[in-house]
Amino acid sequence: MARLHWIAAVIVLSICVGTSVQMVSATRAHELWGHLPMIQFLSAWLVIVLVLYRKRAPWNDRYWLYSSLSGFLLALGFLPLHVPGSLFLGFVPLLHILADRKKGGKNFFFYAFNAMIIWNIIATFWVANTAYAAGIFANVVNSLLMTLPLLAYGFISSKLSRGIGLLSFVACWITFEFLHMRWELYWPWLTLGNGLSFMHWGVQWYEYTGVLG
Repeated sequence: MARLHWIAAVIVLSICVGTSVQMVSATRAHELWGHLPMIQFLSAWLVIVLVLYRKRAPWNDRYWLYSSLSGFLLALGFLPLHVPGSLFLGFVPLLHILADRKKGGKNFFFYAFNAMIIWNIIATFWVANTAYAAGIFANVVNSLLMTLPLLAYGFISSKLSRGIGLLSFVACWITFEFLHMRWELYWPWLTLGNGLSFMHWGVQWYEYTGVLG
């Protein structure tokens, strides 16, 4: 199993390096990178994950699979994929991890960040097409910031009943989105309400509440 683990790491690292070479070639030809930054960022993050899981493969950790599923479901709700219905399910795997505190809860920061970085990379990789360093900064820092309301929810819910705890999740997330729109690092693209913009027939209450409704 360890051998398979490191073979996977070499393959993913090769993808990352190969994508980087293609990006350099595109730059010399004065061409846009297109989706290449997304492939590069995702493969680079997977290499980091494989290094962190030195003693076993990450796919043998069901909580890592759950958090990755959350990231992909949340990313599906935004362009270029845009399946807005997935946003209603996106946080469920992460909440399941927290519900099992004895195992998944103790490493929840890593699982939450894993979900957020996957979401950010798939949905906002395009920033790197105009400013590469800014694209990396936006994806990493925004993922860290989006992890904070999840950690706050984890702390609050551990002190309250399950029902009230889930209400605190809504409060923590909307508070984060509200504050995230009102400071120098303003970043509205991944506000959950914006993911429902193509479902105009189903979000008519936005007329009164805005996207935070």
